[in-house]
Amino acid sequence: MRASSSAAVRSGRTSEYRSLTVEFLNPKVTSYAYQANKGTWDYGAAAINPPVDPHARFKNTLRLGAASVSDIQLLPRDPLPAPELSGSELLIAVTDIDLKAGETERTRKSSGDVVWIPGGRKSTPMNVSTDPVRLVLTQFKTAGED
Repeated sequence: MRASSSAAVRSGRTSEYRSLTVEFLNPKVTSYAYQANKGTWDYGAAAINPPVDPHARFKNTLRLGAASVSDIQLLPRDPLPAPELSGSELLIAVTDIDLKAGETERTRKSSGDVVWIPGGRKSTPMNVSTDPVRLVLTQFKTAGED
């Protein structure tokens, strides 16, 4: 059985609003964990908070058991953080991105494009754009990893 939900957002702001929803079909990807603030097992956060300073480098991560989701902004010449989990990664470009690792590995994507990165990434791509870039990076644990 598959649950369905809907939500509405109303913004009185004149600036652009963006939202990204990622649905996980693996039941091991969950926010159910020990909640220290409550002193019990319960569901935790289901969203990533916005950055404190949208003009600085940042990485805000939501840990979800068998996966983690990070909202990342890289300034020019900043490297993409090394993977925290051993499995594959799904990179979703929030802004246009231009990442380069070494002489031959380059990733140029437009806002909304996705890139599947196989597990075991050894390279450290760097933002070679002259502007900050923003992306969402979903990392997965490999099967059998605790």
